[in-house]
Amino acid sequence: MKKRLLILILFVIFIISLVTFYLLLHYFDPYQNIVMWISFIIIIFLLLSTSFFTIILYFIKKVYYRWEVFLSHVIISFRQSFLLSIYILWLVYFYNLWTPVYLTWFLLMITILFLELLLKNLKD
Repeated sequence: MKKRLLILILFVIFIISLVTFYLLLHYFDPYQNIVMWISFIIIIFLLLSTSFFTIILYFIKKVYYRWEVFLSHVIISFRQSFLLSIYILWLVYFYNLWTPVYLTWFLLMITILFLELLLKNLKD
């Protein structure tokens, strides 16, 4: 698969999830089925943020590596953006539990960073 096709697919996922997020907020009543609404919001946010951060990280790497970027860089950007999206979701979850302690956020960040390093070393 070419990297341009993959970036195009990620952009289409971003647009579709953005439209779905808008439609969900305006036409779905969260009080009728709260569990379904929360699960849809989490899934859509995960797709939206992962595709957005993947595209952003890809272009940052493209500038950093002086326009020589391969398919592996796109996949690495996808993995990093997925972990970043998971981190943001956990921060929202901790905030909703009334535990806005910076130490908890920092420990979660360190854990996800170590997970990224582990995945990077497993690939090599």
